[in-house]
Amino acid sequence: MRTRIAATTAVLAALVLPPRLLAATAEPASADSAAEPHLGIEIDSNSRYVWRSIVLSRREVVQPSIWSELWGTTFSVWGNAPVRDPEVRGFDEVDLAASRSVTLAGFELEATSTMYTYPTGGPSSAELQLVGSHGVGAGLTLKALGSVDVVDHPGASFVSGSISRDTPIRKATLSITGRLSHASPRFVTSYISDEPSGLDLVGGSASLEFEAGWFVVRPHLDVDRPFGKHRSLEVEQPPWVFGVAVGGRFAGRR
Repeated sequence: MRTRIAATTAVLAALVLPPRLLAATAEPASADSAAEPHLGIEIDSNSRYVWRSIVLSRREVVQPSIWSELWGTTFSVWGNAPVRDPEVRGFDEVDLAASRSVTLAGFELEATSTMYTYPTGGPSSAELQLVGSHGVGAGLTLKALGSVDVVDHPGASFVSGSISRDTPIRKATLSITGRLSHASPRFVTSYISDEPSGLDLVGGSASLEFEAGWFVVRPHLDVDRPFGKHRSLEVEQPPWVFGVAVGGRFAGRR
């Protein structure tokens, strides 16, 4: 247990250190960044808990989170609390994350390290994730994501590519995303089944965010389904997951 804690702590600490290589070529922050929110809270109520397209609950869940930006790094705490589950009271998962973003030649890169902990039992683990995004005009954004577990399931990787569009509608923003994802054989055997085979998925999401000052409300809908030669692989998941997130964003000093 001490080895796992030390490893996950080291992974989180690595992101806090100044990335000298990136800083040498990164574009400077804009003058408007001082007015951006540096503290946020959110309570997200969902019909199911789905992570990386895997259903982890049979009933509704409440997922609160809080984040803050310090020293150019965003720190966050996220939790999952099952609703109407007689076997679990309170949180069954609490995750700690640290991320840094940088812009290089018009591409935004975000590196995130996440430590997964389970108060009701189960070994903690850690994951590294890198997301690259680039606006291509007409409100469209291309994004690529890659993640890999580095502690409890080393080598379990997940990658996805997506295209999204944000459309302002009066005081709201409509976001629509389509995505293709692939889970490695190690990922499948660690989280889904004993079959040592990769898994391909197609999915999408839609959300409508209303913002009034610091207050934010965001109903959202998500769906992911296996396709191709892996369609017969049994992946427990509903046809869709619906949720409503309520929270606030606050500006503050860096």
